[in-house]
Amino acid sequence: AKRLRDTGVFRSVALVEAKTPNADGTLDVTARLVDREPRRLGFGAEYFADEGVSLSAFWLHRNLLGGAERFRVGAEVSGIAGDTGGEDFSFDLELTRPATPSADTDAFLTFELASENEPDYSADSVSVGFGFARRFGDDITGRVALEYALSDETDDTGNTTFRHLSLPIGVTIARRNSLQNATDGWFANAEIAPYFGLSGSESGTRSTLDLRGYQQFGADDNFVVAARMQAGAIYGASITGLPNDLRFYSGGGGTVRGQEYQSLEIDLGGGVSSGGRSFLGLQSEVRYRVTDNIWAVGFADWGHISADSTPGSGGESHAGAGLGIRYDTGIGPIRVDVGVPVSGPDDGGFQVYIGVGQAF
Repeated sequence: AKRLRDTGVFRSVALVEAKTPNADGTLDVTARLVDREPRRLGFGAEYFADEGVSLSAFWLHRNLLGGAERFRVGAEVSGIAGDTGGEDFSFDLELTRPATPSADTDAFLTFELASENEPDYSADSVSVGFGFARRFGDDITGRVALEYALSDETDDTGNTTFRHLSLPIGVTIARRNSLQNATDGWFANAEIAPYFGLSGSESGTRSTLDLRGYQQFGADDNFVVAARMQAGAIYGASITGLPNDLRFYSGGGGTVRGQEYQSLEIDLGGGVSSGGRSFLGLQSEVRYRVTDNIWAVGFADWGHISADSTPGSGGESHAGAGLGIRYDTGIGPIRVDVGVPVSGPDDGGFQVYIGVGQAF
């Protein structure tokens, strides 16, 4: 029954046992299913003071070929009216087939086109992938894929074309009580991705770790403490020998609020700056319930990037802090945060972040 629900195809699933067994001692079980509408549209919007407006949309078909296949088409435009170098565009396709090759394993195909205009670089890329995602329990999922990526990039070092074949392997453990508004439990995601350079591109390994924890306290559970640690490292390749989107940056809503988007960089000399080969980030929040639907939030974030492959060694760091408010809705809390720089190269101004769902 859970496997059928997990496909997303059915609105309700009920397994009903027969009242009497068969002559051979077996007992018939009837599945009573109610289909969902097969197609779905979704839209999203965010606003960050430095990154501008982000608009996204997707179209989903839940039962494309009659075997509960999920076909998703998505598009996003970000950096609209922002201070991030220009607008970014992406278009992606994903086809997922459940129970392939085993009952708890899904097979998937992916395709993505992207154009990025970031403060330090611009890039046009295309990628295709094939892989499997397996459920090892109610809250543990593993993933492995084979992906090919081609990107044409321009930065302070000139124009470079990168061609890579990668093998990302990851595991996710989700033991929090909510996806959009967690107040208890924890979450972990780890990935290691060996990538192999083609046509002269450098080879290496990229690894990332994302840990999050949540704890309620107080007489009426009116307080929530939330904490997040992010870490990443690249081994084997030089900074300029790997695509810019694989390098690590810090600053902005996903890393250090109050600091400008990707404002922390590595100085390569000669007026050339870049993302680093390692990253370490810490985010913390204290949330207080003011009313049934309104929460007040205080937060402090810190980030560090380095030219070395060991997170936290050498390099540069910065920090930000601020206040926010959350308004609970049926689709998740509406979030407004205002952050200011605390330390680091950017020591002036403030940033505003508006979106749906918690920051982490």
